[in-house]
This record gives sequence, C-alpha cells and structure tokens, in this order.
Amino acid sequence: MYLLTSVNRLLKPKLKKELRIGTRIVTLDFEIPGWRPVHVEDSGGWQGTIYLYVKGVSDIYDEEQ
Repeated sequence: MYLLTSVNRLLKPKLKKELRIGTRIVTLDFEIPGWRPVHVEDSGGWQGTIYLYVKGVSDIYDEEQ
C-alpha cells in the first residue's frame, strides 16, 4: 500500500475484519499506526522505507483499538 498514515489508520478496521490471519501487508513510507511491523527495510535513498506487517502478529498489541 502507498497510502498516508492517516488513511492507513482509517483502513485498519477493514484490514482487521477482512484479512485472514497470516496475511502479509506491505506499506511504502507510511506506517499503520498502532501496529508493529515484523520487518522494516530502509533503503537509505530515494526509494523510501518498506514496512512488513503480518495479520495476527503485528496487530496483537494495537493500542488504538
């Protein structure tokens, strides 16, 4: 996904409801607030930062429920 953090926050309930456990979500440059990425890849250049989330792992400790 390449959506602003504010949009990711609004999309979070839909992701939690409709995705299966184990589904991988990849975002570019913008995090999903309240979720913990299982991996972060920072290119250090113009390509940005990639965040990898896994449904059932990243969202377990969601502070914004």
